[in-house]
Amino acid sequence: MNPEFVAGLDRELKAVTEAVEARLASNRLRKNGSQGQRLRNDWRKRVRQCGGAKCSVVLRVCGDSILRRPRTAAVFPQPANAAVTIDARRGRFKLARPRRGGDEDDEQSPRAAETPLGKLIRRRLPKTDLADVLIDVDNETDFVRHLLGAKGGSGRTAAGLKRRNVFAALLACGCNLGPERMADATPGTTAHEIAEAADWLLTEDALKAAVIELVNYASRLPLNQIWGLGSTASSDGMRFHVPANILSADYSPLLADRGVTLVRHTLDNYLQLHGKPVPCRLREALFSLDGLVEHDTELDPRVLYTDTHGSTEVVMAAGHLLGFSLEPRIADLGDQTLYKIDREAAYPGLDPILTGTVKTHRIGPVWDGVVRLVASMRARTASPSLILHRLGSYARQNSLHQALAEIGRVRKTVFVLRFLDDAGYRRHIGQELNKGERSHLCLLQNSVP
Repeated sequence: MNPEFVAGLDRELKAVTEAVEARLASNRLRKNGSQGQRLRNDWRKRVRQCGGAKCSVVLRVCGDSILRRPRTAAVFPQPANAAVTIDARRGRFKLARPRRGGDEDDEQSPRAAETPLGKLIRRRLPKTDLADVLIDVDNETDFVRHLLGAKGGSGRTAAGLKRRNVFAALLACGCNLGPERMADATPGTTAHEIAEAADWLLTEDALKAAVIELVNYASRLPLNQIWGLGSTASSDGMRFHVPANILSADYSPLLADRGVTLVRHTLDNYLQLHGKPVPCRLREALFSLDGLVEHDTELDPRVLYTDTHGSTEVVMAAGHLLGFSLEPRIADLGDQTLYKIDREAAYPGLDPILTGTVKTHRIGPVWDGVVRLVASMRARTASPSLILHRLGSYARQNSLHQALAEIGRVRKTVFVLRFLDDAGYRRHIGQELNKGERSHLCLLQNSVP
């Protein structure tokens, strides 16, 4: 090693050591209690362990934290991305809000309905009753056969009448009309017939089979493929008031009453891939992977966009091991902790915000268990939501849960850094999540209070 370089390190070590020892001897630091003791122990440990070319970096990082002086821009330069600001002294970062009319503003382009082509389509597109739409789609796909029960139309109710009652039950439940109001709007049909069809024919398995039939048919239409190929999806939850005492309902502070959360997966072509009612008390992230694993359609989305409530570190790890990529739009992004795998590795410009360290020693010993866990999800021995909920409900943290959390921290760090760096990527995530929001709006508009 160059003697002049070693001599320079010795001089820097001596100068910083004298300054830190003076700082440690002051009453002001001693009054900090456990924080001051932690800083003293951290300093002495790093001074003993540092050596060679890493000594200068260790001295700067640890010495600056103890002396509470700002780190110089020469050591931690600001990123070239103008939208990101890094506070090296506090170890925080901030992403600027997109300006209206800027490159990241999705609202700068006119809505499709406001363009000349959109107005022309609205003028020429005839208005059709929803009942006629259902009948026409059934003529093309025969999806109602899944809702006629095992006996089809060979029971006491004739096939035509049974199919009519199923249509009425679909409209009564889907539009929130109820059997009484639906019977008033359907001459020749009684409320008892509609209620009987809804209770005995619209089962969970039958509805799922019908949805699979409709999604597969719609995904093959050339017009639908203009919006997307079904390779990505977005997940979001929507809360509904439930007056009846059903199994999935519980108290919701937002509703101030009993309700359920409907977690829906919307494809990039606006098709509804999966929907599941869950209790309001459970976090939506537990059910994000269920729609990707259990949809049973011909499509195979590999990327899932969610909001803050739809993703956690454990869910990101499980999704990655299953072959999916979870890409959330996280609120308060600057509060997220970013991680290194090697604490001594230097990343110029990013060291101030890479404040966490991945505990790799928690992954290796239980790796075989993690593989078996993911295989159970893939084989659908148990749903991902059930497995992850069980792992997170232990009084003491489960070793498999801890290992998944460490893997998820790596995935989260990579995602956040890409999210900060790429404005087009941020805009694309927002556009995909807006598709799910529009489907929620359409659901509310078609529901009758």
